[in-house]
Amino acid sequence: MAIRVTFDTNTLERIVTPESFCNDEHFEAYKSIRKALIEGRIEGFFSEALISLDTFCRLDKPTFVGKIRPHSESFSPDGKSITIQIGVRLPQKPQIHSRTAERIAHVLDLGMRALIGPRYLGGPNLGVGDPGIPYFPATLEFINRTQQVSSDLWARNLGRAQVVGLGCQLNMSDGVVGALWTEALNRNRNPVEIKQISEAINEWVDGEAVAAHIGYDLDLFCTEDRARNSGGNSTLHPTNREWLNKKYEVKFVGLAELANQLV
Repeated sequence: MAIRVTFDTNTLERIVTPESFCNDEHFEAYKSIRKALIEGRIEGFFSEALISLDTFCRLDKPTFVGKIRPHSESFSPDGKSITIQIGVRLPQKPQIHSRTAERIAHVLDLGMRALIGPRYLGGPNLGVGDPGIPYFPATLEFINRTQQVSSDLWARNLGRAQVVGLGCQLNMSDGVVGALWTEALNRNRNPVEIKQISEAINEWVDGEAVAAHIGYDLDLFCTEDRARNSGGNSTLHPTNREWLNKKYEVKFVGLAELANQLV
């Protein structure tokens, strides 16, 4: 039976183009993982946030998220009842760098599929619903579990909680009342604030990936992110990894560790 692995964004380039890392001490590990994916011994997955947000550069992320707005529509299909649809209106995406687009294409060539992450009423959500991206179908059980993990992360001020909190804090410091938290991200921010926003968005992405991984009940979460300088404010910090392992039995591995399990 294949090992079902969620690959963090920071691992993908080394897997899809291992020849670019021939001087790395774990070069052979990268090659063996790629070979295992091709042979079907590993079934690979990635967070949908890779497509929707993690492809942008640091400066583009605050601008993109800051322009997301709630959107609703109502209509009467039969003149007797009213249907209301609530979602978000996404801005035009920044141009993806050609190297990043190539990496995504290689990921899909290896048969990897996207995981559906948490959903929030009125958004913003990191889901893209791109018809060109193969998704791993989610059952109601998967969805409910993913939502529960997202709520648990929020309670620990992890994942999405940090960018929402930062947006609200910036609204307050700007003296703006009644604005959406997303709006604060796209005002005239200084370089320090842009860095804080980008880091909070990255933490949101990490939280979505871990929540989806647990929701789908996959085997291993492969990442090279140790979050050692985050002071515990990262989903992937050792302290939070330990909590996730105890509560959800999440097994975190690096690329070298994953390769060792293939032997």
